[in-house]
Amino acid sequence: RRYGAAKSISSTFKVRSYGTNERIPPAAGMLSLSFAVGLVVSAGFLLDNTTSAEPLQLRKPGLSTFPDEFLVDLSALLTDHQIELDVDECATRGKPHNSYHHSEYYPKAIVFPESTEQVSQVVKLCNKYNVPIIPFGGGTSLEGQTLSTSTGISLDFKHMKRILELNASDLDVRVEAGLGYIELNELLHNRGLWFPLDPGPGASVGGMCACRCSGSTAVRYGSMRENVLSLTAVLADGSIVQTGSRARKSSAGYD
Repeated sequence: RRYGAAKSISSTFKVRSYGTNERIPPAAGMLSLSFAVGLVVSAGFLLDNTTSAEPLQLRKPGLSTFPDEFLVDLSALLTDHQIELDVDECATRGKPHNSYHHSEYYPKAIVFPESTEQVSQVVKLCNKYNVPIIPFGGGTSLEGQTLSTSTGISLDFKHMKRILELNASDLDVRVEAGLGYIELNELLHNRGLWFPLDPGPGASVGGMCACRCSGSTAVRYGSMRENVLSLTAVLADGSIVQTGSRARKSSAGYD
């Protein structure tokens, strides 16, 4: 029985350019703004290699613990403030405030990576010890992607909120996964730029990519699918891949 989780680390969106002192009209014209996003966007998934017709028996959180070696190796990779083992805090991940779904399972630890490289190292470690991963962004999704189907770790991106590169003249920007779209717009406002997708307060760019969010402005500006140029992803084995580029069109490969 194997567990895997796909992680997306970069992406591109559409934004609008407007005058610094100009109020944003509700139906303004839109330009394309490229983002490279440092984040995990895909919800963790569970793969089962058994051919038995019997239902999959998931372990109860209270009956399962991590191997001691896993926690030792994890502590060697990260600092103390990047690992949360408090039971009450972990239990809150079993029922996010904005979700209509409930799970009797919750992660045994919450991990806070601070770079793409750390995400890769943590995923490699989880792959080695067969520990399930649930990526966590803003925790605002309604579909239940952040719920645990078993014990494991919650990979929380709240420490990854940096803007890595802003190309105002080209209308593209690279940001990390945990950055909220409202925070992004606050930073873009003084440059006369705007990211128009509006799925709901608290949403992070990583989760917006994971859900292919839309929101109240999607009719005019499209969903995340129409606004993402490229992604950098950490795969289930910890390898890092990048799709696409800042270019709006290429003669090689998929657009």
